[in-house]
Amino acid sequence: ERRHHRQESGAITGRRAAPSQAGERRRIWERYDNALSPLAASGAIRLPVVPHNCHTNCHMYQVRVANEHVRNELIAELKRHGIMAVFHYVPLHRSPLAIERGWSRSALPVTEREAARVLRLPLFPELTDTEQSQVVATLLDSVERLAVLG
Repeated sequence: ERRHHRQESGAITGRRAAPSQAGERRRIWERYDNALSPLAASGAIRLPVVPHNCHTNCHMYQVRVANEHVRNELIAELKRHGIMAVFHYVPLHRSPLAIERGWSRSALPVTEREAARVLRLPLFPELTDTEQSQVVATLLDSVERLAVLG
C-alpha cells in the first residue's frame, strides 16, 4: 500500500508503511476531522463520512471540494508549500477495459462530477503533528483565498 514520507527537500511524498501503524493513521484521521470541521461547517469542503455502523481503516483522508477547478488550484497551492495532495479517484468507466467495451465519460455524469471534487490529503504514520498542522493551515488559507478570488 502506497504511503507518503518526507524527502530531504522537505516535500511530503510516498513510501510503504507497515499495517501495524493503523492506530497512528487513525489518530491523524481524527485530527484532520477535528481541524477541518469548521471549514466543512462553512460548506467550503465535505469531510469523509463513515456511517455509524461502519469503521474505516483510515487508509486515506480525502475531502470533497466545489469542483475540479478548485481541486486543481488547491493541489497546486499545497504543492507550492511542499505538500503532496493528489487527485485520487479515477472512475472505473474510464479504465482501459471499460473504454474497450464502449463506456464513455458521459455515461456516468454523477461519478464524473464527484470524482473531480476529491482531494486526497497526506496521511501516513510518520506525519508529525506540526506537518499536519501545516497541511491544515495551508488548506484553510488556500480555500479562503479561492473564495475571495472566486
